[in-house]
Amino acid sequence: MIEIFRKTRVPAIYTKLDYVRESGTVCYADCPQDLLLIRQIQDVVKGKICVSNIERLSYHFMIKAVFPENIMDLDGTSDELIEWHFFSWKAWDAETLITHRNPSESVPLIEAGIGADFIDTLAHPSSCLPILRETENMFQENSAYTLNPKIASEIKKIETPLIARIKLLKLKQL
Repeated sequence: MIEIFRKTRVPAIYTKLDYVRESGTVCYADCPQDLLLIRQIQDVVKGKICVSNIERLSYHFMIKAVFPENIMDLDGTSDELIEWHFFSWKAWDAETLITHRNPSESVPLIEAGIGADFIDTLAHPSSCLPILRETENMFQENSAYTLNPKIASEIKKIETPLIARIKLLKLKQL
């Protein structure tokens, strides 16, 4: 199996989560219809693009993807089934730091083969609140996700020192 990790950074609060969500198996076929998707995965494996480039949803942060060894040999002609899976966070996972309720598909970082040092490198000094508000707007019609103002306030209390610390460390490096 080939393990590929995210390169693009995420708002700092997500890097304080002690879990990731493990996807079910994703399947593509080595056929002309899925060739574009296969090519994208091959670009991820080659390091040409980040694993975040194959995220299909704006409220989703893919952290690690696991592909079969033969992924680079596929060219859309074998009709072979390609099974892969990934580990991710969803935008609203930031709320679990306040609610202490992990999603059912969560697995500890260590179990997912993701080290704390790696997670620390993903921290970006930005707030997740704009992403949560965008997600809320996206789901506005069916009320599938709503950002509770009290939760937003608690997130802000957690984020402020995280963001300040990242900025301070960056200044110290200069």
